[in-house]
Amino acid sequence: METLQPVNKFGKNSDEEYTVEELRRRLEQYSGTRAESEDISRWAGAGYLQFMEDAESEPEFLYEILGDIDAQWEMLTANAFDRGGKEAAESISFPKKYVSEWISELDSFAAKSENRKSDMQTELILRIDRHLVRQAEIFSEKSGISLSKLVADYFASLDPNMLKAGQSQAV
Repeated sequence: METLQPVNKFGKNSDEEYTVEELRRRLEQYSGTRAESEDISRWAGAGYLQFMEDAESEPEFLYEILGDIDAQWEMLTANAFDRGGKEAAESISFPKKYVSEWISELDSFAAKSENRKSDMQTELILRIDRHLVRQAEIFSEKSGISLSKLVADYFASLDPNMLKAGQSQAV
């Protein structure tokens, strides 16, 4: 298993990239040890601080997860110390349930990102006779299909192979 790269004593490592992919990599390689938990927590804490300093950091949800990881580690450590002193605090690690939840949040974000990419739209201005537009609007209302969807479906049905070479038709 690859060793996590530790951060310096100030909580930062100038070479670090705080990305969804890097967080996923770190969480997926987690096997439950205290050292790994502490490394992930320090990395997340440094990332959280970096995001706080950079107001335009994206994605914002990553900032929230990094902050959650850092806060959870602080709470686990404090609770263990309160219950059993230094020895108890030195034996804690992130519960795998927490790690699974963070990975689920990353998966949810990835799915939403993919949906946003596939939903990217381009505006198209058409000059069409008013009568045809009204006819299409009536059809749209009765069928429950938006005008945009009707036009998109029509465009999707066009087969450029049906036109003979050199022949074009004006629309």
